[in-house]
Amino acid sequence: MSASRKRERQERDDEDSDSGPKKTLKLRRAHDAVTPPDSSTTIPLSYGSPVQWEDYFGHWPFGMPMDDSLTKKRSRTPSHTPSRSYSQSVRDGEAPAAWTLKHEERMQQAGLFMIDYQRRASITDGCQKLCDELCAKDYSDPPGPSLQPQRLAKMLERVRFRNEARVVRDLTSVLVPSAELLDIDGVSPLRNICEALNAEWTQCDTLCGPRPKPDFVAGVSGSAFTNEETAKLQLSHTSASPNLFPENMYFPFLICEVKANDRPLGAAERHAMHSASLAVRALVQLYRKVSAAEELDGKVLVFSIAHDVSIIKIYGHFARIDGDTLTFFRHRLYIGDIATDLRSESSCRAHKITRAIYDVFFPQHVARVKSALSRMRGSYQLDLVDGPHESTISRSSQDDGRFKKPSFPSTTMLQQENERLHGQILEMFRIQQADDMHQREDRAKEREEEHAEWREEQAKRLAMMEQQFAERNEQMEQQLATQRELIALLRESKTK
Repeated sequence: MSASRKRERQERDDEDSDSGPKKTLKLRRAHDAVTPPDSSTTIPLSYGSPVQWEDYFGHWPFGMPMDDSLTKKRSRTPSHTPSRSYSQSVRDGEAPAAWTLKHEERMQQAGLFMIDYQRRASITDGCQKLCDELCAKDYSDPPGPSLQPQRLAKMLERVRFRNEARVVRDLTSVLVPSAELLDIDGVSPLRNICEALNAEWTQCDTLCGPRPKPDFVAGVSGSAFTNEETAKLQLSHTSASPNLFPENMYFPFLICEVKANDRPLGAAERHAMHSASLAVRALVQLYRKVSAAEELDGKVLVFSIAHDVSIIKIYGHFARIDGDTLTFFRHRLYIGDIATDLRSESSCRAHKITRAIYDVFFPQHVARVKSALSRMRGSYQLDLVDGPHESTISRSSQDDGRFKKPSFPSTTMLQQENERLHGQILEMFRIQQADDMHQREDRAKEREEEHAEWREEQAKRLAMMEQQFAERNEQMEQQLATQRELIALLRESKTK
């Protein structure tokens, strides 16, 4: 290789190896060489700074529109603006903080009334007897030290300055016993009850405020229903009329909210009121599908428990139904001081009331759901969920920009629509099969009647033929008798 070629190759390698400040300096020198001294002021370049057109060419090309997007980094902000959450509305000062006293005014505007002494609505006489029975129910203490007064007193002393999670772990499990654990331990045969802890209700619309997330909730397990009933529940489930809740739970009937000593108990009551009202609305919407919502007017459908380390409150929740409008209320069942109950003869009154809810109310709750499902003649009636019967309270609260309906992903909505159409097709197929069966039965009856007529006609023809045959025999016998007489006369004439 000649010396000139080696020199050229070395120059190319040196040029490729230039980077950073060296390369920028070379470009700068080239720019100074082509830019006149009286050109516009240039901005000195530094390593990593954005590259400007005029730094190299001195002016923007004639006839080409100026576009800042070419010299700026592309924005990563999505094209659509997400819906404002309730938390964002609270931060912006457009809505009161959730579960505060100010928020309770919003709850009343949405149709949720927590006033114990209100006279606007009351439960039915049958439900009043039920509540009295639940409060009077007595149980023997389960084996073990869990309900011993000394142990509970030490527990109250320990959790007094603890957080909410500690209160739930140590105290709630005693005041509000778990139905599943009672069944496992053999204390009480409680089956078909499903439970969830601190699970958010993402599958239903809210009435006022954020979505519920109860500390403890008990509902109906899927094992309580037949395959046909489960299919009806799944096909009719929507966010406005939910049947299915977290942890594969149907229709919650017991909700518990807990607060530590540093938080007001009223916040837990508002939590429980909202969650219980949603559970009541779910049952009313189920009965609206069979045009029987009036049967639930003024009836206790859900119970709630709110407590801290000192006070416990138990309420029954019901709705007043006025056409398409729902108004939610609560009925006081029991309010007690936990420390006072420990010193009385009826210790852990809340524990016994909870067990009575499991034993007495839960079977009625399941029977009520099954009664509505039994009246659904077919799946094609299930598309009336979001029809004219939707609660006006729900619509009014969801139309408000501060309380918007949670939306499902498009795939979930498409799957629900496919399931609904599939149910309608199956029902139409069943109806067609039933019609075909009736037509076959009608044709069989017609053929049987025709066959009976044919047999009757054949019998008449046979009788007529037998009669004709008998007449012919009689005529032949008469002819034979006449012939015999003639033969006898001929014989006599010959002998003479």
